[in-house]
Amino acid sequence: MSLEFRNVSAGPLKGLTASAPAGAIIGVIGGKNSGVTELLKLACGVIQPEQGEVKAGEQRRLVALGEPLNLAPSDVLALDQALATQDALVRTRTLLGLDRLRRAGTTVLLASHEDRLLETLCDEVWWLEAGEIAAKGDPRETMTRYRRFVADQVRSWGETIPPRLAPSARRGDGRAEVLSIETLGANGNPTIVWKSGEY
Repeated sequence: MSLEFRNVSAGPLKGLTASAPAGAIIGVIGGKNSGVTELLKLACGVIQPEQGEVKAGEQRRLVALGEPLNLAPSDVLALDQALATQDALVRTRTLLGLDRLRRAGTTVLLASHEDRLLETLCDEVWWLEAGEIAAKGDPRETMTRYRRFVADQVRSWGETIPPRLAPSARRGDGRAEVLSIETLGANGNPTIVWKSGEY
């Protein structure tokens, strides 16, 4: 059975509308307080929406970080960072189990910060930002947009930090002294963070 969110609000989620077909693995990505955890809890009936409706089958299960990886048949399975601490053997078994569930018609929501995992395993990725879907669709395209967003956030943060030069070794005979060095981004503003290809 498919999974549908119809104008759902809960915690940081605001009027979220989205659907996932039966037999799909949907990657879910987003920063802190973006609504990822609330989305998974709503999908599994752990919490109820403040507004709107969640349509799903009766058998739903949420597996959070550190909990046993229960891959028994269900209508909806949500994994909240559940693979983050698993060793290679457990991960391999889990990925095979997820593929088995997909073929049986289970809708899987997989929240993770592992780009490669989301790009190779998922049929679609949903990127949540500030309680709304910022982008969804092809895993590689969505993850590229998300990485660009994160890089821009890091760059903005880096531009607020005053550069400091603290030499750990001295060279030369002391006739010249470097008093300061300032690095500039492509926009001409001081920064300590650069994007690939800038000079």
